[in-house]
Amino acid sequence: MWLGHHTSNFPFSPYMKKTRSKKPRNKFWTPLLSKPIISSRIHNHSDYSLSKHETQLLRLGLKHILPSSPPSSPILLKEFDSLSRTLRLRHFFKDVDNPPLNPFRLPNPTWQPPTKYTPLENIIAKHQTIFRDTLHTHKLKSTRIAPHLSLALQSLKNNRRIIILPADKNVGVCVLNKDTYYNKAIEHLSDANTYKVVSHYPLEELSYRLKNIVNNHLSTLSTIEANYILHKPSKGYQVCNIYFLPKLHKNPIGFRPICSYNNSLFEQASKWLHHQLMPILLLQKQYLKDSHSLVQTLEHLNPPPNSFIFTFDVESLYPSIPPKLGLEALRKIITPHFSASKANLIYTLSALTLEYHFLSFDNVIYQQIKGTAMGSNFSVVYACLFLAHLENSQSPHPNLFYFTRYIDDAFGVWTGTKLELDNYLKFYSTSTNNCIKLTITTSPFRLPFLDLWINLENSHFSFNCYQKPQNAYQYLSFSSDHPLHLKRHFIINELKRYLIRESSPLGFLRMKRLFFSRLVKRGYPRSFILENYKKVLFGARKSLVYRRKPKSTLMPVIFKLRYTKDTPRLGIHDMLENLHTDLLIDPQLSKLPRPFICWTKSKSIHSFLVKTKYKSI
Repeated sequence: MWLGHHTSNFPFSPYMKKTRSKKPRNKFWTPLLSKPIISSRIHNHSDYSLSKHETQLLRLGLKHILPSSPPSSPILLKEFDSLSRTLRLRHFFKDVDNPPLNPFRLPNPTWQPPTKYTPLENIIAKHQTIFRDTLHTHKLKSTRIAPHLSLALQSLKNNRRIIILPADKNVGVCVLNKDTYYNKAIEHLSDANTYKVVSHYPLEELSYRLKNIVNNHLSTLSTIEANYILHKPSKGYQVCNIYFLPKLHKNPIGFRPICSYNNSLFEQASKWLHHQLMPILLLQKQYLKDSHSLVQTLEHLNPPPNSFIFTFDVESLYPSIPPKLGLEALRKIITPHFSASKANLIYTLSALTLEYHFLSFDNVIYQQIKGTAMGSNFSVVYACLFLAHLENSQSPHPNLFYFTRYIDDAFGVWTGTKLELDNYLKFYSTSTNNCIKLTITTSPFRLPFLDLWINLENSHFSFNCYQKPQNAYQYLSFSSDHPLHLKRHFIINELKRYLIRESSPLGFLRMKRLFFSRLVKRGYPRSFILENYKKVLFGARKSLVYRRKPKSTLMPVIFKLRYTKDTPRLGIHDMLENLHTDLLIDPQLSKLPRPFICWTKSKSIHSFLVKTKYKSI
């Protein structure tokens, strides 16, 4: 039997007999030789019957970008002016020491350097002229959407009786009656323990309180931070918008509430709080960044014999945190790390954010009176620190060999009995008056956690990829109007993700085989897939698992360009290379970074069909 070599790039079944015959393995290729069909799960729970063309459109996936007209010459020249401004700024500040990038500095897009360097201006003028001539010579062609897809798009967009949403957990595209969606939303918001209806949004009062807090702590905040927290968006403050994603994997169907914090009064304060509290979260011993970090740790961990592994999930973590207990835990955990004035500022801002969280649905304003402010940057780190405080307050248990937690999902190794574990974990509920409830799963051999199967055998851990059975695998279709290099790197990066999470070559080959068939169903040519498969080999696993990417603090020089299938004909990449070559000649310009293209996206199907703000018919 041919089992394959550990450095083999052959992506298919390792159980085929090795043969010298050049004939295709018909039995093996049978499921892959059929005509490529763009496959995607569509869950129609509405009374509306989708037409053939509407189904074809939705099967492309909500991330799919339909062909669009290329950017006009004035827009392209405006982007060149933006590139020129960046070059002037980088040269103007070339002698200034590069301090750490301040995330709270508000941009000023109209400011220009007071002096201009003549050689740089000559280079910019030269390439601007070349660019104008190129735009005049090469007329970009518009690519039209297929008429039947355009009509289907307009039909779904103008249909006021249905609502189209991406299902939770990547299950697929969901079509619902608008009345069903509305009734489910009202049912969720009718929970009197979590929400209450208010007659108006007290914007002026809250703005006054926020300004008062900032003004009372000007000795603690820098001027940049104070301006950032009080920054008012150009369109004014808006009430947070709440919307719901259908949980089709639940029976009956549930809805996950998501609250948009964009342009809200506390958006900047929430981001500032997140930035202050994140370093404290990183210091917590139970903090888990991602499953990659878990693989790095467990591969060197050897638990004693007769140990078993366990996972638990906190049920509805964000709404379950009691406000008083949460704020008290936050005060205790931040006090050792900040001065008294800054700790007081963090506590006061956190209390204001949590207490006065208003949201809107169908022009009705609600106030959340329990739990955290869903959708804010602050809520995640706040919830993690709350659980960390509960865990740190417990004395170390001798049977807890290892424990880590990713937000509300935890993994551990226990050397005692299942009953002892249940008794130990009761501190979560007893510390919070039964507000925090856990769903615990244990096994002596194997458990799923995040995107991993974690296997324990002979005091040694091994891993496999875990993929939920309901996963629709809505990969970007090959016909989508995205740059080709993006599709290439998507395949390579997904293979690297599999490689890190598969301990054996046979497991990696199995995942490559499954990935291949799923890519074919999304319209990817086999030759294109195999070309990229050759770049990820199992022999590189060890270096990939323990590789640490250095973070670059250098600000790049970019030329933003909206991608269409015709825009690469402009030869902008070559123009930027020639521009960089001219910069290298001058000693004062040679240290400027190499300019590169940053492709921006056109509108996707999601942007046309998915509306998160509910509007009555």
